[in-house]
Amino acid sequence: MLRPKSGWFSIPILVAFTTIAHAHGTESHGIASGGSFLPSGDIRIGWSTQCVKRKEINTLQAVLMQRAGKDVHDFKYEWLHTLNLNYGLMEDVEIGAQFGYRQLRSIFVDDIRPAFVGSEDRPSDGVSDMQLSGRWRLMHDPFELYVLAGVGIPIGQTNNHDLLGRRYEPEFQPCSGGWSSSVGFGLAKSWGPLSGRFEAQETLRFEGQHEYKFGDVTALRLGASYQLPLPSSLPPVTVSSDLLTTFYEPDVDHGETIGAHRAKLLFWVPGISFEPIHGLSVNITAPLPVMQNWAQHQKIDYAVQISIAYTFSLLGR
Repeated sequence: MLRPKSGWFSIPILVAFTTIAHAHGTESHGIASGGSFLPSGDIRIGWSTQCVKRKEINTLQAVLMQRAGKDVHDFKYEWLHTLNLNYGLMEDVEIGAQFGYRQLRSIFVDDIRPAFVGSEDRPSDGVSDMQLSGRWRLMHDPFELYVLAGVGIPIGQTNNHDLLGRRYEPEFQPCSGGWSSSVGFGLAKSWGPLSGRFEAQETLRFEGQHEYKFGDVTALRLGASYQLPLPSSLPPVTVSSDLLTTFYEPDVDHGETIGAHRAKLLFWVPGISFEPIHGLSVNITAPLPVMQNWAQHQKIDYAVQISIAYTFSLLGR
């Protein structure tokens, strides 16, 4: 016997991994994508933790690169913790807000003391951008068609410093420092326990503090989920599979385009979710890199995300 879906799509997979896939993408681009729409009056409160580990440059490589005239500073790993709030405003309208805390660790070669290489000693932690988002479903049959919109607000830290008191580059700050806006659309269809979805979004990012503008982002996602036919005595379990393609345009620093920050990425994102008790869902995903075309940054070694969300009704349902 199949029960109502536990709602793994309710966790914004596309948002989460457009955030972590690129080092300087501190925003999640403002769109709470994915998921069946919340009924009117329902609230979902969720917490998500995600980690991205980079392929590291060892000390010898870093020093040799610096002596060859290359700018050596790059990520080791990143943690992003987010609080997600969603509300079913009407049957076909859902709004949301996301608040994040970002922890970065990076490696660098000191320009003053070239033999000194920092590793774990270069932390940059703090509040990241706040995201406000909305979805509007335009059509139910023969498939769902909806539009998405959002805005990123730079409320977090943008002035973290290294051990010598020098301010980190904007890409190493927890917050982007600039506003962003996002628009997109989605298509969804269900066939019993099987669901499919396609989503596309474009994020425009604007110049912020320190005269720095992060590059615009285009993201495409094609995904499917399947609810396993388990006995009714067991909690609902859903498995998922997504292909996520992301294109990052170059950043602009004081009017100068930084081609090294361009990227084209393709990830396969398998996942599993379950509902241990009614209304509480747990989701685990592990994006696997299929193609990483980085202009300069190290490739992603591995990544993982764990999310938990609780849904309840203000109308007493």
